[in-house]
Amino acid sequence: MEIDKEVIYLATTDEPYSKQSAMLDYKKDNLKNVKGCWITARATEVPKMSMALLTEEYYSTGAYYSAIKEIQELNTIVSTLKNKRATSILKIDVWRTLEASRRKGNI
Repeated sequence: MEIDKEVIYLATTDEPYSKQSAMLDYKKDNLKNVKGCWITARATEVPKMSMALLTEEYYSTGAYYSAIKEIQELNTIVSTLKNKRATSILKIDVWRTLEASRRKGNI
């Protein structure tokens, strides 16, 4: 096993992973804020519409679709990084176990 490559990979992806993960959380929270602002602005218009109808109308806007698309793309990036990092951690753990067994003479 090339453990050095795995350790280097983990070290080099620490910051990108945390930034992408934070951005994903921000986008999800911001989507809620944008939805609330949009509905609040529309709720004051005449004729009055129910909140349920305003919510459904918001979900049909292009802005919502664009935001969801961005979140989906960012979620793909974050999930890929997370899975690759988990694989590297697993490889390192297997290597550590094999080395410990080798030192004990079990292998």
